[in-house]
Amino acid sequence: MKKIEKGLKMKTVNLVLRGMFFLLLAMGFTRAAHAIEFVGKMAIGNKTSELIISDRSFKPAFTTLDLSLTGTIDRYFVTFNNETSIKDDIESGPDGDDPGTDPDGLIFYSREDLNITFGYSFDIVTAFVGYRQGETRAFYSDNNSAFGTTSKGYYAGVSKSHYFKGKGSLSGSFAIASLKGEVSLSEPFVDTRRFVVGNTPPDTIKGSAIGYSIGIGWQGQISADTIYSLDYKINLFGFDDDVVFGGLDLSYEENFSTLYIGLTHFFE
Repeated sequence: MKKIEKGLKMKTVNLVLRGMFFLLLAMGFTRAAHAIEFVGKMAIGNKTSELIISDRSFKPAFTTLDLSLTGTIDRYFVTFNNETSIKDDIESGPDGDDPGTDPDGLIFYSREDLNITFGYSFDIVTAFVGYRQGETRAFYSDNNSAFGTTSKGYYAGVSKSHYFKGKGSLSGSFAIASLKGEVSLSEPFVDTRRFVVGNTPPDTIKGSAIGYSIGIGWQGQISADTIYSLDYKINLFGFDDDVVFGGLDLSYEENFSTLYIGLTHFFE
C-alpha cells in the first residue's frame, strides 16, 4: 500500500512539474517578437558521486566540462546545458569470492548530463522549470561488461542572488525533481547471486524518485561583458525499485556534489 501511495504521489509531482514546464514555455513564446540576447558559459567541474545499491557502494569522481547557452527575452530565459566528464574515473572492482582476496578487475566510469531550463525573473526571486537526463556509464574489466545508471525527468525550483557593490554577487538555488531511473543488474553493480531462484532477471531495474538540488555560487566581474563564477551544487536522488524481482529490493541512492569554476560571456 505504501508503494502504491508513493507511486501516486510521484505521478502527481511529475504531472505538476511537466505542466509548469510547458506553461512557462508557452508564455515565453508569446514574447518571441522581442530581441533575444545570448549568454554563454564554460566551466570546469570537480564532481564526486556515490551510488548505493543493495549492500554495495561505488564512489566515482569526475573532471567535467560544463557548457551552457542562455537566451533571454525581457525577464524570460531558456538555458541549454551539457556537462560531460573529460577524464574517466578508475576504481578497483569488488573483492573476490573468498574473504581476504584482492579486488577483481577495474571499473572505468564516465558521466554525462543534459538539461534544458526555462524561467522567469521576478523582482524578488527567479523561478524556473526544466527537463534533465543523466547517465553514468561504466565498464568492468573482469567480465568485459558495460553497465551504469540513467535518469530523466522534470524539475522546478527558485534562485535568489544578492549584489555586493563593487565586489560581486552571491546566489543560491533550490530545486525538486521527479525522475525515472534505471540501473544495470550485471556485476559488479548488483550481486546477482542473491536473487531468489526463479525466472531469468531483466537486464535493468527501473525505479522512480523525487530528487533535490541545492546550489550556492559567487560571481565577479572581469570586464564589461565577462564574469567569473565559483559554484557548488549538491544533487540527492533516491530511487525506489518498482519491480522487486526475485524477492530482492534494489532501491538505490545516487548523489552528486560538484565544484565549478567558470567564465560567462554576454554577447551583444
